Amino acid sequence: MGKAPQSATHRRWLRYSLRTLLGLMLLASVAMAWLAGKVKEARQQAAVVAQIRAAGGTVYYDYQEVEFWSTRVVDANVEPQGHALLRRILGNDFFDTVIEVDFGRRHWIDARGVSCTRDRETRTTDRDIALVEQLPEVGRVVVIGGQVTDDGLRRLATLKRLESVQIDGTKVSVEGAQAFAASRPGCRVHFRGDDSGWLARTWPN
Repeated sequence: MGKAPQSATHRRWLRYSLRTLLGLMLLASVAMAWLAGKVKEARQQAAVVAQIRAAGGTVYYDYQEVEFWSTRVVDANVEPQGHALLRRILGNDFFDTVIEVDFGRRHWIDARGVSCTRDRETRTTDRDIALVEQLPEVGRVVVIGGQVTDDGLRRLATLKRLESVQIDGTKVSVEGAQAFAASRPGCRVHFRGDDSGWLARTWPN
């Protein structure tokens, strides 16, 4: 008779322990599902970045965005900070997000604190622009030269965070650039039809 309370206590302890174990297993499964999703996203971004670089493009991550005279610019010289060991294991794309893609332009802040750019013509095509469409956090795109057409430019309309597009010396028509600007009223579009600069427009005006 004297053992009954002890047995009841033991059963309660087992019941609570089982609940705790099930709770921990649930939390672990949620964490593993999040980690698996994050790893998948990182691998997808890394694959797209590799293709853009192979096509002659330059990508900038969120850690490379810096304040410069009250404006936000990107600096190619900024290196990622922290998580050195995890970055070697999981890759930079696990921690950082691409926010700008430039075909034909490199931007950096030199040792004197001067904002510098270097432009070069590229062979960028509509297929290359379609890669950018797979990077949903991109806010700025620059294309210098190449064979990009109105169809390629329209591919960028799916980017919800897009705030600026610069198109110089491509196959995009002024009508195509204007139509794109009209479809994205919150995005500033800088357009130059050829190297002479006579056909240069900016929307919104």
